[in-house]
Amino acid sequence: MCSSSSSGADELPERLPPVRYGSRTTVLSIDGGGIRGLIPTVILAFLEEKLQELDGPDARLADYFDMIAGTSTGGLIAAMLAAPDKETKLRTRNSPMPAEKIKEFYLDYGPKIFERRRPCPGEVVLSKVSNWLGLLDDVPSSISLLMGPRYNGSALRETINKYMGNLTIADTLTGILVTAHEINHPGCLLFSSYPHHQDQNPPLPPEAIKSKYKLADICIATTAAPTYFPAHSFQVSGSSSNSSGRKHHLVDGGLSANNPTLDAIWRTAQHRAHRRRPVAVDFENLTVLSIGNDDSETRGYTAEDCARWGAHKWVLNDGYNPLVDMLTMANAFRVHLTTTFLFYLHGNGYESSNYLRIQPTKHGYMWIPMDDASPMKMNYLIKMGEHLLKERLARIDLTKLSWRHEYVHDQPRTNKQELEDLAKILSKERKLRLENKKREERAREEDRRTEVRLQAYFQKLGFNMDEKATKAVLKSLDEWDA
Repeated sequence: MCSSSSSGADELPERLPPVRYGSRTTVLSIDGGGIRGLIPTVILAFLEEKLQELDGPDARLADYFDMIAGTSTGGLIAAMLAAPDKETKLRTRNSPMPAEKIKEFYLDYGPKIFERRRPCPGEVVLSKVSNWLGLLDDVPSSISLLMGPRYNGSALRETINKYMGNLTIADTLTGILVTAHEINHPGCLLFSSYPHHQDQNPPLPPEAIKSKYKLADICIATTAAPTYFPAHSFQVSGSSSNSSGRKHHLVDGGLSANNPTLDAIWRTAQHRAHRRRPVAVDFENLTVLSIGNDDSETRGYTAEDCARWGAHKWVLNDGYNPLVDMLTMANAFRVHLTTTFLFYLHGNGYESSNYLRIQPTKHGYMWIPMDDASPMKMNYLIKMGEHLLKERLARIDLTKLSWRHEYVHDQPRTNKQELEDLAKILSKERKLRLENKKREERAREEDRRTEVRLQAYFQKLGFNMDEKATKAVLKSLDEWDA
């Protein structure tokens, strides 16, 4: 029911039917982290491979998840996982992009995106003076930070525009959610296509979506990490010809939601209930895969270290940005902790299989700066992802006051085994929805044929029955049979 091979060699998988046809809501969430996004691509490529083994070579992650959420580099991955062909806006053999190809995308474009800009004349003079006075340790990088973002962002913008073209968020092949931080407002701005794809009967056409945000603008905004890339602004046309629309001033969503798992859960529950206000979440029928790419303890900073830092050391320290790293990792972990607690609280227990969080643990990993796209470091990140697949399952044990993401005691299962089981769950859910949708379509077709026969019968008797009257008669007959 699911694979292209089941219905013809040239037929692509159809879009995932809405939640109402199935038994559970499925969510994929991907953290931010710059070039460390290579780690999630390895995890996702493995999961997609398992799905292809079950349902055919054309299977894509967008065929199985109701919502794919991401922040920063995770937002870029989410968009690529769900974007159709930029010219036809249709599903093709190469669109959406396979997860393995996204890994290649990072390897190809990472060095260009994170290529240091050439210093301006003023920077050269300041660099020579500072070097002569011995004021700064890393003179070129330090002066660059004083003069503006570490990167001018041109390569990032060009690359994103090349792949996204004029696609809007309404064009995605499944629901996505991408975060960005609004400079002039507190909290996080959520760009989502979820209402377009879920529980609309019939589905809304793209032109009916109020949010016509370009995917390129959203991807540039969510990756605009402070001190690394310039902030991004764009304006969306208003609802009327006389309205200019709202202008957004945005930076990296990681400042407020580096882990968008809870935002994705809330958004799917909100729109499934067709309500704007908060609604109860059905955690028992919710399947969530959340992927991180860092661990807060890997760098091993101490209070003694931080006590000696000035403003400069907080944003540039041996090639790292401790301030940004601590902010993004702290809010990502709080979301992980809260999500764990919610699944536990709502009857799933500590061993809940409904929520799987995969991220590096503190054991034996080297910390890679988010902008180190050297071949050696990128290869190491891929090796990290491959090793992470083989690692034992790790969770937060709520019975311990330490509340750390650590290996489950006496748990021999690995992340790889958990993903293999998840692939089976996702495949089963998709097949269930496709079958229920076809059953509904067959029932509608049978009702339509019955209406036609009934109208023809009454016409023979001399009665002209319109469609409304015919349906009323059929309803009465159904009630009589009941």
